[in-house]
Amino acid sequence: MSTLVHSATASLLATILATAPALSQAPTPVATPDSAIPQTVDAQLIRQLLQRIGQLESRLAAIEGGQLLPEITVSTPEGPTPVELEAKVDQLARQSAEQAAQTEKRSREQPRLSVGASGIRFASADTNFTFRLRGLIQADSATYFDDNPLLQGNDGFSIRRVRASLHGTLYRDIEFAVIPQWGGVNTQGSILQDAYVAYHLGDHFTLTAGKFKGPVGLGMLQSIMDVEFNERSLATGLVPLRNIGIQLSGSFFDDAVSLAAGVFNSAGDQRNPGNADFNDDREFAGRVFIKPFKNTNLKPLQNFGIGIGGSYTQIRSNAFGLPAAINQAVPGYNTTPGLQPFFAYDSLSGAVVADGRHWRLSPQGYWYHGPVGIFGEYVRSDQGVYNATTFRAANLGHSAWQITAQYVLTGEKAGFTAIEPKRPFTLGSPGWGAWQLVGRFSRFDIDDDAFPSFANPDFSATDATSWSVGVNWWINRNVRLLTSYTRTTFTGGGAPVSIANPGSALPPSTVTAQDENLFSTRIQVAF
Repeated sequence: MSTLVHSATASLLATILATAPALSQAPTPVATPDSAIPQTVDAQLIRQLLQRIGQLESRLAAIEGGQLLPEITVSTPEGPTPVELEAKVDQLARQSAEQAAQTEKRSREQPRLSVGASGIRFASADTNFTFRLRGLIQADSATYFDDNPLLQGNDGFSIRRVRASLHGTLYRDIEFAVIPQWGGVNTQGSILQDAYVAYHLGDHFTLTAGKFKGPVGLGMLQSIMDVEFNERSLATGLVPLRNIGIQLSGSFFDDAVSLAAGVFNSAGDQRNPGNADFNDDREFAGRVFIKPFKNTNLKPLQNFGIGIGGSYTQIRSNAFGLPAAINQAVPGYNTTPGLQPFFAYDSLSGAVVADGRHWRLSPQGYWYHGPVGIFGEYVRSDQGVYNATTFRAANLGHSAWQITAQYVLTGEKAGFTAIEPKRPFTLGSPGWGAWQLVGRFSRFDIDDDAFPSFANPDFSATDATSWSVGVNWWINRNVRLLTSYTRTTFTGGGAPVSIANPGSALPPSTVTAQDENLFSTRIQVAF
């Protein structure tokens, strides 16, 4: 096609050249008015030819640019070229990336707030500082069958626990917690349940100082939010509820080996100690717990663990070293599932105090696989006591043990901690939460040498045996409903009521006079 245009151009040029000689041989025009006419005709012809050449070249450019047939002319569309469009897209992409980077930077610089099943959490932009608010509400009911008419006020509803706790981290490695508690019977005049600071020393060690759970008892180390029944077992009555001191703990081999050792203020059995010590001697406590198959391929045994905990202290003639019987004038044990006292240090001849060495030893273990779980512990508390009136002294060795089993009907994994329902219950949805069958057997034995020099055999039991069965409904991760029936029997105590023996009309005699048959429920909300 270019050849065609060039041929036409060449033809026009040939015409111009052919015309040029004729023009050059024409006679010199005379300076007359009509002499300008030939010159005008020749210039016009040249202009026409040049205009034609320009048109042909423009047409050629249009044909080649549009890739069309010569007889079709298409003008180049107006707007940016592909190269210009690509440059524009690149520019927009760069601007979008810069804006996203700026938005992300601003987001990293802003504090973070989250609300979920684990509570309300505030965190700094770099997460070095975090604060989490958590809560717990436990509303209980208790119904005693064949109860002693003298035990008024133990049936009915109660607010067992209310907690609003603050947890946090400072500079990532420093953890703290403040946990007050209201309600129930175990506050012993203080609403402060826990208050501690923990410093994480690398990946394996943690140094904790303040008020927190000691390392001895396995049942006590289980969170009250996860305990299978409303109350812990009889065995928990032989360890402190809390300790005040400092503890170094360690975890190794992906938590297959756990160690803890600490120095604490002395604390009597079943006591939540005050903020100051009553004794100049310290209490030393520790625990070793091993999961020997955790990192093996033996799946049925991966959640099998065994351990041992213990403590030792010296106490010099102080009643605070003895166990605390809540709402009772004298020390004793009220660790029945109904929290009723069945033993008291109440001799016929004088007041009893703790005096001498006090040590505890607790072998313990658990096994969980699939929906099945079982854990147990044995606790021995050997304590020196002294009767200031009769000047009698003795080392009394009390012991207790428990076995607790569970089976999750809905297939969730059983464990030492809370159950996570696969399908939480919601009205109108097919989910029914998690259903858990639980059973427990426990026994508490009082040293026979406690009678009669340190306790009255007419009132206090020498042993208590308890079995419990129950069904727990985990509606979701935060809400659960507990129901259980417990029967506790006693050996000793329970003397007939008489005017000659005034203590027979008071606990623990009125408690040990008959078996404890208790139906209990609990609605728990925890976040």
